[in-house]
Amino acid sequence: MQIMFVLPSEMEGLSLALLDSMGAGVCVLTSNIPENVELVEGVLLSRDLASGLSCCVWDRL
Repeated sequence: MQIMFVLPSEMEGLSLALLDSMGAGVCVLTSNIPENVELVEGVLLSRDLASGLSCCVWDRL
């Protein structure tokens, strides 16, 4: 069972993995690149991923 999908991309097109996870009802945590901002509402990671990733993951668990 997957409880969270994390996509920390700095550059990517429309992610099918992200769409699949959202369709399955999994909590997603992704970077704030324009392609992801169009799909995800709520918490998005800044491009300074190293410092924000672990904090955001723990907040969502």
